[in-house]
Amino acid sequence: MPVARLRLFSTVFLLLLAFDACFVMSWRGFAYGEAGFNVAHFAWLDAIQPLPSSASYIGLLLLAGIVAVVMALAGVSRWRAITLCGLFSYGWMQSQLDTYQHHYFISLILFCLIFFPKVDRTVPASRRVAGRGYALLGTTVAVLYFFTAIAKMDAVWLRGDTMRRIDRVHGNLAPLEEFFAGLGVGPDAFWSVLATQVIPLELFMSGAYLFAVATRGHSDSRTRNLCWLALVAAVGLHGGIEFFGLKIGMFSYYMLLLAFVFFLPTRVVVAVAGAVRWPVDALLAAVGSFVSGRAGILGLSGVAAVLLLGVGLAADLPGSFGACGLAAAGVVVAGGLAAGRNRGSKPSDPIFAAGVAAVLLLWGLSLSHVRFEFYGYRGTWLTRSGDVAGGLAAFEKARRYAPPDVLLNEQLQPVRDLPRKDVAPPQKSSERLQQTP
Repeated sequence: MPVARLRLFSTVFLLLLAFDACFVMSWRGFAYGEAGFNVAHFAWLDAIQPLPSSASYIGLLLLAGIVAVVMALAGVSRWRAITLCGLFSYGWMQSQLDTYQHHYFISLILFCLIFFPKVDRTVPASRRVAGRGYALLGTTVAVLYFFTAIAKMDAVWLRGDTMRRIDRVHGNLAPLEEFFAGLGVGPDAFWSVLATQVIPLELFMSGAYLFAVATRGHSDSRTRNLCWLALVAAVGLHGGIEFFGLKIGMFSYYMLLLAFVFFLPTRVVVAVAGAVRWPVDALLAAVGSFVSGRAGILGLSGVAAVLLLGVGLAADLPGSFGACGLAAAGVVVAGGLAAGRNRGSKPSDPIFAAGVAAVLLLWGLSLSHVRFEFYGYRGTWLTRSGDVAGGLAAFEKARRYAPPDVLLNEQLQPVRDLPRKDVAPPQKSSERLQQTP
């Protein structure tokens, strides 16, 4: 298997995962642990785990994001992959408040990464290496497509009821429905055909991934033609899902990445992988040449650890300091071990990558609405649960991180007027509540 396919997939996939965990998933932890109730994804997990909390959910995801960035920049190793698989998987497993089913699939991808070969950044992209993990990944994707196709073979899906119900949210398919109505195609036939054609498409994708695994990156005219056809089908399927607003988290982006890595010609993958990895590898090489000896490794570890701790405090999310603290401890231990051995393959790479992960985390939080969404939804949840004081405190934090075009003063005033559990209700608020029918 060409090294370029492994490196391109692992680099981009892990950066996508870090973004997903830190900025797409994390804010959804606002309701974890409330009311002392939880149902895990597996019954046995409820029997052994403590009650999940916002801190445990967000902390696990932020720590997973840091480890993912380290792996994306410094390379995949077996123990890093095992660690990341465990962190991310337990993050979504601990509660069914995480409702995205494709997170199961992401955990399976992470399991496949455990069997990826450890490839040094100096290895030429065109070199071929053992591809057991890559073959396992392709087979897993094939099984996913096959299962989803079989699951759609029921009357509700074939009638188009499911897709019609989903489209009611955004109505992005309405123009297409109107176009075919002008051609004499009724709405029932339109939705039925639209839903039914997904099944053979997914069955074709399943076979295409198995074919790509069997050919192991070799190229002849038959292979190239089938791979181009599979790539067009994947772009049409998942690009259409995104375009028409039927997206499920970042699932389509993961699937499009898989399609590009598996089905693009090797020469294209080598060129793209080189473009993606060149700035990363050049930076790592520059840092490695500057940091030498035990003192250099220990100094770099100290800087990275301080950065992580500072970001953990500045992040201002439940579990953020604990996650960054664990990451900082790992960096110090790794630096101590590398300095003690005074040998190893590029010992500065993962340490420097951890410092980069800290900077990227703080930068991403400052640009995103994660903290605004977390505290805003948490304030709503607590207020509706009767904890007005806690809800108001969360809303005040949300205001601190609100986008410039969002003003919360007017929205917060009715909450301030509600009676609180921990103080005597103001007379005006009590009278107002009594007058409410």
